[in-house]
Amino acid sequence: MIRLRAAALAALLVAACAPAPQTDIATPTATPVPGGRVVQTTFFDAQTLQPFLATDAVSVQATGLLYAPLLRPDPMTGELLPHLGRWSLSTDGRTITWDIDPRANWSDGAPVIGDDFATLARAVARSKKTTRRSAFQVIEGFAEYLSGKAASIAGITVAGKQFTVRFAAVFCPSLYSVFGLAPIPTQTFARYLGETPEKSTIDDAPENLAPTVTSGPFRFESWKKGERLDLARSESYFQGAPLLDGMSFKVTSDASAYGALSRDGELNLASIEPKDADAAARRGLAVRAYPAASYTAVAWNLRTGAPALRDVRVRQALAYAIDVDGFIQSTLFGRGRRAQQHHLDASWPAAPSSSLMRYVHDSASAEALLQQAGFARGPDGIFAKDGKALSLVLYTNAGNKSRETFLQMTVEQFQRFGVKAEARLDQLDTLVERLGTGTAEGDGWLISWAIGPEPDPYSVWHSSQIPDPVKRTTGLNVGGFSSAEVDKAIEAARSPQAPATCDVVVRAQQYLSVNKTLNAEQPYLFAFTPETLLAAPPTLQGLRPGTFSLYADVQRWWLVRP
Repeated sequence: MIRLRAAALAALLVAACAPAPQTDIATPTATPVPGGRVVQTTFFDAQTLQPFLATDAVSVQATGLLYAPLLRPDPMTGELLPHLGRWSLSTDGRTITWDIDPRANWSDGAPVIGDDFATLARAVARSKKTTRRSAFQVIEGFAEYLSGKAASIAGITVAGKQFTVRFAAVFCPSLYSVFGLAPIPTQTFARYLGETPEKSTIDDAPENLAPTVTSGPFRFESWKKGERLDLARSESYFQGAPLLDGMSFKVTSDASAYGALSRDGELNLASIEPKDADAAARRGLAVRAYPAASYTAVAWNLRTGAPALRDVRVRQALAYAIDVDGFIQSTLFGRGRRAQQHHLDASWPAAPSSSLMRYVHDSASAEALLQQAGFARGPDGIFAKDGKALSLVLYTNAGNKSRETFLQMTVEQFQRFGVKAEARLDQLDTLVERLGTGTAEGDGWLISWAIGPEPDPYSVWHSSQIPDPVKRTTGLNVGGFSSAEVDKAIEAARSPQAPATCDVVVRAQQYLSVNKTLNAEQPYLFAFTPETLLAAPPTLQGLRPGTFSLYADVQRWWLVRP
């Protein structure tokens, strides 16, 4: 599901999160030649090709190839680097000025200009489906445009290829959270914004699924839903046309990505499971290993799930009841680490491990906590309170074998411990839609979050981001966790008042409070951070993947021809 992330406005992961040594990488032996297509295997299809609507992994990857962002992270360090433009910051920290690369044009020949960022901002305001609005709300005049009281956003000033954005307050995540989204072509999308919010049709624009004008290294070619998405080389890309003829995402029904790679001769790029790494190397594939900038967790449904989940002692007991470390060793072959908080261990916003509770597998501690919460084992060995058994229904998306395996293990261990549990699978697009709108069923959902260069957790943990199906508001605080203490710390790290600085040391103190609270409250059963294994034939060269980007310099990828 997702990848986010100088010093004043963005976060960098420290050395402990740097990529692991890569192995079995072919050394280029020939001069790069144009031609050929990279076909990447995936278990699920993209949901959209609109940057401000993309939340799932494939949609984010595809839109990143179609639309050039203003900046992008270094794949290895996460450092934010200029891409489509360069920026400067005012002395009060509230105004950012951008100069768009003079070579940057849309695929229809029109120049990429400041109006295209303004169109993006207006689209975020008009959209009823985007989860990006919270980052833009600090821009001066955004609220007035959002409500329909203004015809434009006052804080955005445009002069050709230069534009400035003025924030109502110091907003530390702005550099990535606002400008990490690629501008969209005004000539295409302005017509869907509407004169008032009620008249907007931006969410239903046909170009959200079949873009006609793009700015990235590839352009849209064709899309057979549920099967294949094809992109073609863009000759107008401002950094030079790619060497490849095209990139494709092919949905596989195979049980594993490696299996698909082995049996489908067209596929030549896949993220494989740890169990298949040795077999892939023996088959002659180049296998690259690097830490994933993500974690997997069970998000507890604190709004409409089992009432017992509202008791922190129950949530802590469930964390002790399963053997996550055993899963890492047996199923991930040691290629991962236990997660205990929202931010990645050893990254600057993370709490020191010594300050956190370590939820190692401990059935005795789990039982003691349930007893404190008023539960007792019945004759059938199941914990119950007031005559009601502790029973959980857990969901994850079908097609992700690692998650399916972990969910099944979790259910089996809960059952052995004395908790009724059931695992259910749902289609990814259905589950994503229901989680974001607050209509998902079940007591918990096994999900993954990407942690990027900017560590702001507002969209995931601030109480304002709880989706509400009655009010028809969307959000990524899918479990409904609400904490005044966490809200206050997140807000202080975003827009510090005294001192008004985005220094990482100051922000880290706020995130320490956030992570310690989340670790103690356990609104998620924080599970593990995996390692990414990328397999490709040695004929595919020029790749420079890392924790924060798979497609760095994708225009330089090339295939050795027979």
